[in-house]
Amino acid sequence: MPLNTYVAGDPGSLRELIDTLRGLSSGIERAATGWHHTRSRSETDWQGPAAEAYRETARNTGRDADELENTLHELTHCVEEFTTDLDTVLTRMSRAREVARQGGLMVLGEMIHQPRKISAPTIGGLATEPNDPNASGTGGEWFARAEATYTEVETLVTAARTTERTAHERLGAALDRIGKELRELVGRSDWRTAANSADHPAAAGLSETADALEKRSAETTRVMMREAVANGPDRVRGVWETLTAAQRADLEARFPRLVGDADGLPVAVRHEANTALLARERNRLREQIREVVARARAEGRSSSDAAESLYESLDTLEELQAYLRQDEKYLLSLDGTADNRGRVIVASGNPDTADHVATFVPGTRSDLGNAMDYIVDGDKVRERAEQLAPGEDVANITYLDYESPDSLVSAARESFAENGSADLARFQEGLRISHQGPVSHNTIIGHSYGTTVIGYTASGAGLAVDDMVFMGSPGVGTWRASELGIPSEHVWSGTAPLDPIRSVPDGWFGQDPNNPFFGAREVPVDAMGDHNTYWDDRESVDGMARIVAGRAAGTD
Repeated sequence: MPLNTYVAGDPGSLRELIDTLRGLSSGIERAATGWHHTRSRSETDWQGPAAEAYRETARNTGRDADELENTLHELTHCVEEFTTDLDTVLTRMSRAREVARQGGLMVLGEMIHQPRKISAPTIGGLATEPNDPNASGTGGEWFARAEATYTEVETLVTAARTTERTAHERLGAALDRIGKELRELVGRSDWRTAANSADHPAAAGLSETADALEKRSAETTRVMMREAVANGPDRVRGVWETLTAAQRADLEARFPRLVGDADGLPVAVRHEANTALLARERNRLREQIREVVARARAEGRSSSDAAESLYESLDTLEELQAYLRQDEKYLLSLDGTADNRGRVIVASGNPDTADHVATFVPGTRSDLGNAMDYIVDGDKVRERAEQLAPGEDVANITYLDYESPDSLVSAARESFAENGSADLARFQEGLRISHQGPVSHNTIIGHSYGTTVIGYTASGAGLAVDDMVFMGSPGVGTWRASELGIPSEHVWSGTAPLDPIRSVPDGWFGQDPNNPFFGAREVPVDAMGDHNTYWDDRESVDGMARIVAGRAAGTD
């Protein structure tokens, strides 16, 4: 189970609050002193019924001001204590991350991952020694050290969380007590009358304030999540874990797209949010189809041609809804009208709990309209990988969340790969963040221009994967496998002899990954296969599945 070291709270902001509270307390103290002073002076300068009424009011107001000043002083002290505790928690969490990095554990942002115990491959290639702590040799020794480091880090994080929880409980109890004191204080004034009359101006003001606070609370939660999304999956997970169940439910209900697209959230949470969007997306598509058809007719163009991809997307949503009714199918992102073609991410198997996770990135002309074809292809690899790894869970993700080239002419440009890199990198990092238990073995598979997107991402923003597989690639933007951010023995490539992609000259998108000088390892392909048959050919499906399942030499 990953250790989350994110801490909600900013000591700097709390210190600003402390300064503000001190200023208020000082101002109220001066006001109380003023009331006491004027009451005392009135005793010698003013007599009569009016004077007595004034002195009674001044006495009560001065007393209330004194109590309010004392309450604010108490609140300031509580916030100071909480700030000190928060500083301690942040220091301990920083120390935990430092120890984890020094011990060779995977640290992604603020998440520390448990070391993965890997068995030697049982099918194909040369077996290598497992990293069993009881085994002799480098692998076993490394895993034993990593496990010891993880135990040490877990102790640090647990201690920090205990301090954090105690600080929150102490602050919460203090706020409850202070709140009670304030309610007793305001109960002495017109608020008591307001409570008995809904028409009273004060009651109306309270009602309006309550509504405003509710809306403000929801908006604040949304802003927190949007800022977390902008700062990466580790921050998303951290913010999510600080929210109450009610806040999470409210966020999902009010802003399902924000939740559904948030990399780093649990797969089940994203799925629920995105399935709630399905009906809305169908309506959006129908509306966009009407607009496109009307515009085409006004311009004298064929309305059916203009809206063809949108009609295909609408049909796919119907198929997708049926597919998602099956067990362990998850909708991780959906935008029916993006790029006028639609985008989607679908998982078969739960990536959060799987031992092996594959992400399939298709190429040119891939979009929501033909998504089901790619989903079926991905399931073929998953099914074969499960056969090769009995007792181990495998998940496959079909990733259609970038604007792919819509023609071979467009596919000659690198801009599609560049534009899609940041989202793909963030998505892969999110898979690591949301995963439960020991780190999973993650593979990313690209086909055609999808390999180019993967390559540009890996050599730029970086990809949190263990293996990369390029099928029918025109090039991945580099000249050597070693430039992709993972050991070259974990980079794989396969291109069928009859695949016309072979005609793309070296240098267009870097070196052909099938060229021996590139340094990738070979994926078996059918001798009579072509560019569109890799997921139909037994050799290629088996080769990809072995890599996904960690059953090919070099995958451990």
